Amino acid sequence: MLDTDSTSFRFVLVGVLALASTIPLGLVGCVASDRNQNYEEAVSNVATSWGQAQRVSGPVILIPIAHEEEDAFVAVMPDALEVQVASTHEFRHRGIFDVPVFEMEVTGSGHFPAIDLAALGDRFGPLRTNQATVLIAIRDTRGIRNASLRVNNRELSLVAIPDGPLGSGVSASDGGAGPDSLTGAFEFNLSLRGTRHSSVVPNADNATISIGSTWPHPSFTGRFLPDDSEVRTDGFAASYNVSGLARGFPSVFRISSSDNNAFFTQESVGFDLFEPVNMYTSVERSLKYGIMFVVLTLVGLLCLELSTGLRFHLVQYGVTIAALALFYLSLLALAEHIGFAASYIVSAALLTAMIVWYAHGSIRDTRFTALVAAMLVALYLLMYLLLRLESYSLLIGTMALLLTLGVLMRATRHLANPVEGTR
Repeated sequence: MLDTDSTSFRFVLVGVLALASTIPLGLVGCVASDRNQNYEEAVSNVATSWGQAQRVSGPVILIPIAHEEEDAFVAVMPDALEVQVASTHEFRHRGIFDVPVFEMEVTGSGHFPAIDLAALGDRFGPLRTNQATVLIAIRDTRGIRNASLRVNNRELSLVAIPDGPLGSGVSASDGGAGPDSLTGAFEFNLSLRGTRHSSVVPNADNATISIGSTWPHPSFTGRFLPDDSEVRTDGFAASYNVSGLARGFPSVFRISSSDNNAFFTQESVGFDLFEPVNMYTSVERSLKYGIMFVVLTLVGLLCLELSTGLRFHLVQYGVTIAALALFYLSLLALAEHIGFAASYIVSAALLTAMIVWYAHGSIRDTRFTALVAAMLVALYLLMYLLLRLESYSLLIGTMALLLTLGVLMRATRHLANPVEGTR
């Protein structure tokens, strides 16, 4: 007959239950993924009406090439560009979700060099110079609140273009006067709305870009990192100086709507509205430690049994695992309303109290109950440290496993039966 009180059986039981716990943990993970998808849909809905991620490219002078089967242009970059970006953020609400959005004021100035039309004609073929335009590409024109462009102190009338050689944006011409009238000093101002990401393409031979925002947790993105940056609790400031030698395209090149123009737009600099405490990411990370948390709890209970001589019933082990899995579900449910940190404290306190009450009612031993409470508090603190100190999570987790192994070795050191006739 199977001896359910034997230590060997209980070790096997712990292994089986640990494997079985992956089922409820996996189900909670599916719920977390589904809720995260709902959040992403809320972000998408807000972005559709407010404005998507924004990227400003330009200005660029475009001169159509004649006798081409497709719309092709000669693109001329500025020789100098200075851009200042001032961004402020706020939150838009969709159901229970808060979506961070931004408004940005983009102010730029620079200079286009004189254009040698004869040399361009020899290189690219006949040009329709009377159709030359200045383009400022904007990733999502729905976010435009205001836009203006001045060339040589003359205000040019801007029109929106839904799909140009560099994507959507705004364009201006000088009434057929030719590209020479578009060269020289220029100034532009843009008021944009967007979601999650903001960037600028430093397309000049010498580009200086300054970015300031009220968002306190930037994630700098793009081809170049800032030369200088300052991150504060009330926002950040960053500056870039990019040489034309470092960018991935020349000062003059052929471009068409059918080309893959990622070589131009990927040279951007900017930032993401990074959320350091994303509740769904935090819950999913905590679930990655779920099996370790279950194993440490079951091994801890087993060590307490070996040390005290008291026994949990097999069913009570299963109920304890159910409680451990419900911790993650309650963590997810509460995090959507009160934030991750507060929900972690509430869920951990609630499940610890329930398991301790259950252990006391089952064992009727105060010392055993106190040890269970201390073990659960230590394990919940350990997991919180693993989640918060991500850079040291491997070290902390390894030390916890080594400590658990030491406790297990101490609890099982008397299990071996000496062989008769030996000492």
